[in-house]
Amino acid sequence: MEVGERIRQARSAAGMTQQALCGEKITRNMLSMIERGVNKPSLETLCYLAEQLGCPVDALLTDDPLDAARTAFGEGAPIPPPEGPRTPEARLLTALWDLHRAEQAVAEEKLPLARSVLEAMDTALPYWPLLAQRYHILLAKATGAPLELPDQDDILYLRARDALDRGDHHRAGQYLDAAEHREDPQWQTLRGRCRFLAGDHAAAIALLAPLADRSPKELLPLLEESYAALGDHKNAYLCAKKLREL
Repeated sequence: MEVGERIRQARSAAGMTQQALCGEKITRNMLSMIERGVNKPSLETLCYLAEQLGCPVDALLTDDPLDAARTAFGEGAPIPPPEGPRTPEARLLTALWDLHRAEQAVAEEKLPLARSVLEAMDTALPYWPLLAQRYHILLAKATGAPLELPDQDDILYLRARDALDRGDHHRAGQYLDAAEHREDPQWQTLRGRCRFLAGDHAAAIALLAPLADRSPKELLPLLEESYAALGDHKNAYLCAKKLREL
């Protein structure tokens, strides 16, 4: 994984906007180019970003062992959860491990054990809807309760968001194409992010501008950059001003 992608993921995990991470030392445009791999940060810039993120510099230079969490989710592979901070990735690994344990218990007809594992699971983690179908199938087998499956669009939206967080707007678009409720603000937000990553700034603005008040911290930086790319510096300034006022 490139250093820019590690910085972007660390910023996302910290819930920080690009503007917040930049502070007064670097510009948002510079950070955007670093995150996209266009520019490489100097050691001084890297140390500053690490300090802002509250992490050691090596965490931005070497692969995070919890990258396995995303791979594990994609493959559904059982990987023992790591020790240490309960980051979203660590919680995801724990959930995958618990599902694996429950599946083994069901296969061995140890239904009380499967039920206890499932009922103790953390269902509030960010990626939960992506695992919910597997969970509900196992719970129905372990308890004999009616099978209740989650809405498929919610799963598609989360898969699309995960693809966008990786910078893969093509795959995100495929997930969104399969969704049914395209009037949903979540669908429109994700489609707007796809258009932004594809460089179609006019389409990104058309989708995201009506939703900016719903998710200003997420959408205003994208709108600011899109307006600037189209030469609309007045609206770019207004977006930046709103963002500073949050």
